[in-house]
Amino acid sequence: MDLIKEEKMLLENLHMENTIFNATHKTNTLILKGKLPEQKGLLLDKINKAIEEYNQRRTKNNEIYRWKNWSLE
Repeated sequence: MDLIKEEKMLLENLHMENTIFNATHKTNTLILKGKLPEQKGLLLDKINKAIEEYNQRRTKNNEIYRWKNWSLE
């Protein structure tokens, strides 16, 4: 998650014209590619969606863990 947030901060602070943002390397957690500045909003939307999905999974997993522990008491 830290890598995705770092990528978001980088993209938010890039102010470039006629540039391809290419984060498609296999080590990237989230694959992104788009033209700046035209597609910057779309790229940030994709990052925000990934962060939201991660938070939802984490919340769900915490609830499951809590109920499993509760049922053992």
